[in-house]
Amino acid sequence: MNKSSNTSWFYVVGNTNKGPCSLEILQKLLRDELPESTLVWTEGMNEWAPASKVAGLCSSDDSNPYAPPVLYVDDTSASGGFSLELPSQSFPLDIGYCIKKAWRHTCANFGDIFLFGLVYFFTYVISAGILKFLALAIDGDLQNSSSIGLMTLFTELLLNVFSVFLSLGAIRYGHRLLNGEKPEITVLFSQGRKLISAIVANILYFLMIMIGFLFLIIPGIIVAIRFSFFQQAIVEKRLGAIESLKYSWNLTRGNGLSLFGLIILSFFIILAGGLALLFGLLWAIPTWWLATLIAFRFLHCGANALEASPREQ
Repeated sequence: MNKSSNTSWFYVVGNTNKGPCSLEILQKLLRDELPESTLVWTEGMNEWAPASKVAGLCSSDDSNPYAPPVLYVDDTSASGGFSLELPSQSFPLDIGYCIKKAWRHTCANFGDIFLFGLVYFFTYVISAGILKFLALAIDGDLQNSSSIGLMTLFTELLLNVFSVFLSLGAIRYGHRLLNGEKPEITVLFSQGRKLISAIVANILYFLMIMIGFLFLIIPGIIVAIRFSFFQQAIVEKRLGAIESLKYSWNLTRGNGLSLFGLIILSFFIILAGGLALLFGLLWAIPTWWLATLIAFRFLHCGANALEASPREQ
């Protein structure tokens, strides 16, 4: 954790993230307005934690009030800490570990994941239907010509933006699930403040891939793999567009082939799920999704990537 008194803090009121604010302001809010159970976060903390669990943050804490806040860590979890700091050296990605952990979490949380997937799917489908209906109503006369109406272009762009918005929420939901939490489905719609950074990063990511493919296929594949964790960096690290791409590039150093292997294995898992009368996709898709999130964690601290075990239903 960043122990500087000048660091920025965030806190939760209802289902809304507030901040950033200084340490002094947060302490005053906790004294005058907010309960000590308020979830808080600052750079270097593994996860959101109640203010009462952060030494020196609440007035009821018996420790030195002028000491920098330090997150209390239980002895039982100290050996399995998950840090979101770039490691000093690369951890060789264990593909089997990622798939095995993803499968365990999928099975243990299948009901929650299934419901979340339904909300995600129908939210996107309904939104796409409404936008396409509007485009057809306004540009209907152009449908049988070679021209493309402005409304059609606008709705396609808006749908792509909405897709990015949902993907950010899905990332946040997945990481909270991996922490052993039971996140609310509304987390899907909680990452709006990071949308601009994600849109810019997506555009840059697409352009870099296109440039890579202009120099034969291999450079394009390398670029696609090495920068693929930028959205997770935006969600979990609160980085900007360019910073998130740099972060992904540094995080994946030395693991390009392993990540490519994870992609290939995930493809066969989804293929197998599709062959199982499509019913297997209900397990295959969440396993692929969680495996990518676990890989992000694994590259930070190896096999200590998951502090929490899957919740037993």
